[in-house]
Amino acid sequence: MSAWAFEISVLNWSTDRTPKAMFWSGVNGVERQLQVLDRQMLLLESMGMSNAEVGLEMEVLAPMPGKVLSVEVSENETVEEGQALLVLEAMKMENVIRAPRAGVIASIGIEAGVAVEKGMALVTYEMEP
Repeated sequence: MSAWAFEISVLNWSTDRTPKAMFWSGVNGVERQLQVLDRQMLLLESMGMSNAEVGLEMEVLAPMPGKVLSVEVSENETVEEGQALLVLEAMKMENVIRAPRAGVIASIGIEAGVAVEKGMALVTYEMEP
């Protein structure tokens, strides 16, 4: 039987009809940023009418299933937008996964030789101050 550990702390609470609350949570050592919206904001967002500011991307997700051939960065490394993060082999093609923005790498959730599924977190950025 596996044990689940949840740690949730409030980062930001706003009352201006943008995200109602932002949470940073850790589940089994995997950290995620969560956004809690009210029903009206969810409805607007589902219709593509959200007026909330676009936040910084905190994770780089696998765009498709495949196998990691190489990891080109390390934890705590500062990267520039467009810099190669890793090489993913999918459908017999090598795909270079590049940094969507500049920042510092907080963690790398994979290593060379590992198979990944679409949407799996590959690299996580440090939170901006």
